[in-house]
Amino acid sequence: MVESKCRKVVCPAICSVVGLSLIIVAAAIIGLGTMNTVINNMIAKELVTSLDSAAFSEWMNPAPPIYMQYWFFNVTNPDEVVKGEKPILKEVGPVAYQLLQPRFDVAFFTNDTVQYKYNHTLIFNQEHSAVLPTQPIIQLNLPLITVTTMLKQKKLPAIAGKLIAALVKNWGDSALFVNHTMEEFLFGYDDPIFTEINKIVKDLVPPQFGLFYGYNNTDDGVYLVNTGRKDITQVNMLERWNYNKTLSWWGTDQANMINGTDGVFMSSGIKKDGYFVHLQQ
Repeated sequence: MVESKCRKVVCPAICSVVGLSLIIVAAAIIGLGTMNTVINNMIAKELVTSLDSAAFSEWMNPAPPIYMQYWFFNVTNPDEVVKGEKPILKEVGPVAYQLLQPRFDVAFFTNDTVQYKYNHTLIFNQEHSAVLPTQPIIQLNLPLITVTTMLKQKKLPAIAGKLIAALVKNWGDSALFVNHTMEEFLFGYDDPIFTEINKIVKDLVPPQFGLFYGYNNTDDGVYLVNTGRKDITQVNMLERWNYNKTLSWWGTDQANMINGTDGVFMSSGIKKDGYFVHLQQ
């Protein structure tokens, strides 16, 4: 009789405890799910590109510093190379620049897109540099090689070929190499070939030569991106560049696609096993 009474008392009690525990666990799971949803919605609201967004000032002028470092190979035996010997190269660098790229000419549209331009400004940073921008470098005469290639591809008029032949004849073997500072190689220097040909065909050859000539303190076109207002996963996704949905530089449709972001801002919730695409500027 005693055992029977204990079973009648203990069993319901155990069932009640187990049932209550399950209810608490279920409530916690639901609560956590709801809380995660609330938190994600709060984050999404702040990441939307809009004038009243908390992230707008950072979007306009990104605070994290970006540094660009450049190395060059200096040809230490140019005279011997002209005579047929192998070049001896010495790596020089880096010379570092901080990249500032605030957005400007910003315009919002009613279809949840925003249009803007980037201002690219490079400022020398000595802390991350091993040499100064004034470091001299001997390199191949890239303007001469560039123009020669353009002549072979018949992208320049015949008169340009005669002009180059006259200049090279006057220079002799010294035309193969040039001596300039790292900063000049990067941002531009006066080159007699480019200067003369620019007088003939201004649209094809600039007056100066530089690997990044015309880049510093300029923009690279008009960007149109999604604000993420309707779908935060689409925030800052590129829709057009220079008013075009695709590029026209490459040989296939896939290569000419404009996908991803500009690499500065993206949506939250990026996972380690996921992937994303950004357009390199």
